[in-house]
Amino acid sequence: MGIQAIFQPDLSQLGMYAFDVCANKLIGDSAFANIHGLPVDKAANGLSIEFIINRIVDGDRERTAKEVHTAILTGAFIQSQFRVKTESGELKHVGWFGRCLHDADGMPTQFTGGVFDQSKGFVGRH
Repeated sequence: MGIQAIFQPDLSQLGMYAFDVCANKLIGDSAFANIHGLPVDKAANGLSIEFIINRIVDGDRERTAKEVHTAILTGAFIQSQFRVKTESGELKHVGWFGRCLHDADGMPTQFTGGVFDQSKGFVGRH
């Protein structure tokens, strides 16, 4: 049997976010801010989804934007990854998941989920 790479995230470092679709305002906790290389107060005060998408590196940005758009429209659970360049120039591999909640009329309202740093944490398993 060969070696299989498995990612085991440290869930204590999981960053949480909530995106108000109608207001186009995403707020994140301190772990979210750290993963994205943002000041904690900036994430807590809210950011537009475009601000977050524009921080994603070329090659991942278009795919991630389509995934978010599809998840908002359908309400389906999404799990994916992207690379982001922090303000300090560090390249981070970010795993993320979420689901968009829809109201009784079927309109998207809140998109909630989490992010985790995949830059470290891969372990070999036999």
